[in-house]
Amino acid sequence: MFNNENTIKATNISTFASESMIHQIFEYLGKIKSLKLYPNPGLEGGKECLVEYEDSEAAGLALHLSGTKLYDRVFEVKIRTLEEIEQQKKILEISSMFNTPPALNPILQPNITVEKANKIARTVYVGNLNTSITEKELIDFFSVCGPISYAKMAGDVSHPSRFAFLEFATIDAARNAMNMSGTFFRDKIIKVNHSNNVINKGIKKNESQEMVEALKGLKEAEMLINRKYSEVPVSTTNDQLKIVGSSANPDVKDEGKLIPDMAKELDKPGRSRSRSRTKSRERSRRMRSRTRSRSRSDYYRYAHRRDRDRERDRDRERERERDRERERRHKERYERELEREHEMMRERERERERRRRESRSRSSSRRKRYSDRERDHYRR
Repeated sequence: MFNNENTIKATNISTFASESMIHQIFEYLGKIKSLKLYPNPGLEGGKECLVEYEDSEAAGLALHLSGTKLYDRVFEVKIRTLEEIEQQKKILEISSMFNTPPALNPILQPNITVEKANKIARTVYVGNLNTSITEKELIDFFSVCGPISYAKMAGDVSHPSRFAFLEFATIDAARNAMNMSGTFFRDKIIKVNHSNNVINKGIKKNESQEMVEALKGLKEAEMLINRKYSEVPVSTTNDQLKIVGSSANPDVKDEGKLIPDMAKELDKPGRSRSRSRTKSRERSRRMRSRTRSRSRSDYYRYAHRRDRDRERDRDRERERERDRERERRHKERYERELEREHEMMRERERERERRRRESRSRSSSRRKRYSDRERDHYRR
């Protein structure tokens, strides 16, 4: 790995600085061959700049600009290696696939490697999946986009929907999978987006079960080997024990195993055999106990999550019922108020009608009295 002495990197540049301004600052020290200003791939914000001079002397002088304050930041300058520059270019090329701001871009993380950036770019998130979908069905559905390297189902089966992560073999396959967002898959419209991180490829449940079975087979094989060699007749010569069936030629290396300093123990028939059987039984018992305790703890965790989810659903249903009851009471109160208003309007209308009748009655009585007086007057 050789150092590119003509290239320097300036970090922690203010966001207010433009590329022409940075070019003007570094151009005082020498002729610039190329300059690139880009957002800082980290969480502290700011910008970074790669400046390539035509000679190494100007690059060395540019190092003295480290610690210069520009707007609200003090930028640093250091020499970059060719490998770091190539990795940075690849990371920036991969990050250009994401149509997100630099602060939300999952590729622009501090100390990210090209391999991890490539994995993130090849990984997609699939949401709103039917709870009955298996990994094989999911892989078969997305296999039209391209080869799939890894798939992982996630989410609780007691929820209405689940989600999953798919890691494709190529970035183009992940782009094709992004185009399938909004399609129907098992009576649900799925959502496909870029993943913000790589898949945690831990041991799956079926793989852990296979490992338990393999360990069980290994323990059984160990028991059989112990039982076999505890029953083999032995000969005691030269203070060593040699398994019967080994080569009798002294020039040939022993085919059997030599077990020193155990003659006295094997003189007692059945003792070593009983000890090995007891140890094997104890190991088997411990293994079964561990397996049962793990299964029991897994079931208890599942039952706890299930009860917690059921209780949460019941709380939500009670809250919805309270809202409906509150709305019903509000509606009834509004109807009573409205009926009361109507009754008052009818009462006022009846009062006005009664007053009109009284007024008409008084008018008619006055007219009658007036006409009587007129008639009396004319009679006189």
